[in-house]
Amino acid sequence: MNVGPRRRWLAVCGAVLALVFSACAFAQTQTAADRNDGPLGESVVSWEAEQLWARERYEELDQMFSRLANPAERLTDGRWRLTAIPMGFAHYFEYNKHWDHALWQIGEWRAQFPNSTAVDIAEAIVLKRAAWSARGGGYSGSVTPEGSKLFKERLERAEAALLRSKDRSSNNPLWFEEYLEVALGLGWDYPQFRALYNAAVARFPEYHNFYFTMVRYLSPRWYGSAEQIDAYIAEAVKQTRAKQGQVMYARLYWAYSGYVDEELSLFEASAPIGTT
Repeated sequence: MNVGPRRRWLAVCGAVLALVFSACAFAQTQTAADRNDGPLGESVVSWEAEQLWARERYEELDQMFSRLANPAERLTDGRWRLTAIPMGFAHYFEYNKHWDHALWQIGEWRAQFPNSTAVDIAEAIVLKRAAWSARGGGYSGSVTPEGSKLFKERLERAEAALLRSKDRSSNNPLWFEEYLEVALGLGWDYPQFRALYNAAVARFPEYHNFYFTMVRYLSPRWYGSAEQIDAYIAEAVKQTRAKQGQVMYARLYWAYSGYVDEELSLFEASAPIGTT
């Protein structure tokens, strides 16, 4: 990637300064309890990931990816702190859509730390964000031909990054999370998508984001129906009940509510709580 030093500096300087100054104020207000609280703890992890990326602190990002892949690293609401890392990248790229520079950073990360288990996952995150930036978030009828082309190309590049790193990186749940997100965007058919989901859940059965992505896939807005959602949630609750009781019932219908246009009541689902 041909990105000169001056261009790299201009692309990153303003973002870094803004992040550093605001981070100092943010960090002063945090307590140990805050860092593990559900929504606030998620924000702390997200912010830390965003800071490290903006400041090109690749070794610390590697350490963060590895540390938070430990199942014991949870927020007080039971979710993995790891899930907030892609949120930090997403927030950064809301305001810094310099994709050439971002991929240059990935190249620098890989050159400095060739044994990194995180860099290919990060590359997939970058390419996924770039794909959605090109496409836009509207319905398919609103997407331009060029946007569709770039969307597919960039997601296929993200998939290639994940596949070449499978042996060294798939011990991190984020590898599967990003692959499911890529497969969703590429429109995999259900048997193919389900096989990837099954592999993810078999490896990390308590990682909530896999279940959320399946809900998204099966929602009427994407590739499924309300009936498929009901059947899937009943299945997921049954599979996780031994450790989580009925918690997944609320989590997954809450996730589903974000993908329907009408207001959803948890108490109008097809199966009463505890009967599945």
